[in-house]
Amino acid sequence: MFDNFVQTDADNSRNVRNALNSSRQKAVEENRNRLSHVITTIEFCGCHEIPLRGHRDAGAFSLNETDCNDGDFKAALRL
Repeated sequence: MFDNFVQTDADNSRNVRNALNSSRQKAVEENRNRLSHVITTIEFCGCHEIPLRGHRDAGAFSLNETDCNDGDFKAALRL
């Protein structure tokens, strides 16, 4: 029974909550994908000693270019 529990816990497709709600599973996958891009951007900035903060880095993030400098981190995420 323990082996079955560990196998079910490791395999998200067999997770009961995800099986009952496919939209939740889709949101989980989308969030993981977004988080992976954020982590890659942070690693890139760290390796190249680029500061994450900008002059106006607070507020909502938009994929559209802005008129003001909103920081290297947000600019790198847009790439």
